[in-house]
Amino acid sequence: MSKLQQHVRKGASSLLGLLAMGFMADAHAQTGGEAVAIGDIQGAETSNVLADGSLQITMSNGFTINIPPSQFYIANGEIYISQGAMALNGLVAGATTGLPFGTVVLGVGAVGAGVAAAVAASSDKDSKSGSDGDGNGGDGKGDGDGGNTANRSPVLAGESIVTVDENQLKAYQISATDADKDTLTYSISGTDAALFNVNASTGEVTFKEKPDYEAPNDGNEDGIYIVKVTASDGTKSASKSVSIVVKNANDAPEFTSSDAVSVEENQTLAYQAVTEDREDDNITYSLSGTDASKFLINQTTGEVTFKTAPDYESDPGKTYQITVSADDGTHTTTQDVTITVTDVDEAPVISTAASVDAAEEQTSVVTISAEDPEGKDLTYSITGGADSGKFTIDSATGELNFQSAPDYETPGAADGSNAYQVTITVSDGVEDSTLDLTVNVTNVADPSNMPSTPANADDFTEDSIALTSLVDAGAVDLNIFEDDPDTIAALAASVPTGEWAEDHSQTDPGMMLVADDVLELSLQQMAESDHSDMLAA
Repeated sequence: MSKLQQHVRKGASSLLGLLAMGFMADAHAQTGGEAVAIGDIQGAETSNVLADGSLQITMSNGFTINIPPSQFYIANGEIYISQGAMALNGLVAGATTGLPFGTVVLGVGAVGAGVAAAVAASSDKDSKSGSDGDGNGGDGKGDGDGGNTANRSPVLAGESIVTVDENQLKAYQISATDADKDTLTYSISGTDAALFNVNASTGEVTFKEKPDYEAPNDGNEDGIYIVKVTASDGTKSASKSVSIVVKNANDAPEFTSSDAVSVEENQTLAYQAVTEDREDDNITYSLSGTDASKFLINQTTGEVTFKTAPDYESDPGKTYQITVSADDGTHTTTQDVTITVTDVDEAPVISTAASVDAAEEQTSVVTISAEDPEGKDLTYSITGGADSGKFTIDSATGELNFQSAPDYETPGAADGSNAYQVTITVSDGVEDSTLDLTVNVTNVADPSNMPSTPANADDFTEDSIALTSLVDAGAVDLNIFEDDPDTIAALAASVPTGEWAEDHSQTDPGMMLVADDVLELSLQQMAESDHSDMLAA
């Protein structure tokens, strides 16, 4: 059985016991009955107050009865027994006591039914004393009750058992009257008095700390707090025992998560709401507050996320204010939360493409382009790649070069191709970024090594297979050449068929042969126009 179950059972048992014992009855004029003087109890022979404060009565049949301190009081030298104690112990008042018959019958009936009726009452019995006026036996003018009225005790009112909700401070209101109109002061004592405060002027009794039904801290931890309340007029006083029963109430959810958190930029998780509910009710979460529109919340779990991951650099030192609400269906609890976004060192961002072209027969490749979000200085290095040994890089500028000019006609990449692999690393001193780069070496057309004059002009006839010519003259667009079509046509017309032009240097774009009105161009011209694919041997 859990501690809570034990408490519930224990508290219920105690409360039922209190109710069965009839605490609603009062010992002295608080419910209409009167306490009984011990001298008016039938069969009572002697009485003695013991060390523990209880009263021991010896009956004529030899039996002894113990009366607890809360069930009797002494006033003007007389001991008075509460009606509850009378009924509980089967005591009967004599005819001279004025005890209401109905009360006596009720008490006896309660005992016969096996129900104990214990009433907390301690109040002085009002009394009057007489005087003979001269101290010598009286002057015969008295009427039996004396000429002076003695100070009378306060009379307590109010219930002896009260029930209050947990989680609030108000406990009890002491109420008393004084026939002499004296100013009363109030105090408390007893088993659980240390847990309460009392206003000496008003009689208001409050808990020092809000009581918790689930975790009672009274003397026997049953949730029933017992105190003795006293009203005093400065001379006389009246007291009674009061039981304050704390009952269960639905508790509002309580936040256990912090009300201020810091989160890193560039991620969406912002806050995790955590609550406790004494009744284990299902909690529904919601958001409000200044910056609520920038967030989402999981209504079931309480997880709060940014709609868009925050960027510290765009708004340094930014804080967000939200209010998280937790509702258990009966009560709603709110918590104001401050979320601060912190900076995270971000890696450099490389913008250079992963594949670049570089012409053969020269060393320049590319300058690596990168930026750091925090604006830090960057350093560049070669950190890998199958062909890393063929490159150099400027660590400050990121300029990448071949160590020696590549030759398209002689591929030098590790895989035998003209595609060279190299890995570039860019660092801001804390974070690194890498680029796996492919450098494609491209061809540059070489000048023709055609002889300055043909060895035998007869070899360059229209039918000679040694002559390099256009595959299909009809498909040739003269616009592709450096000279415009009209100039090419004029040059062709001015050169005799099957002969070299007068100026046949390798740089002369006019080097050509003409055979049967078909324009035949040299390798030199075709290479310079980058249309060597139109040539055939």
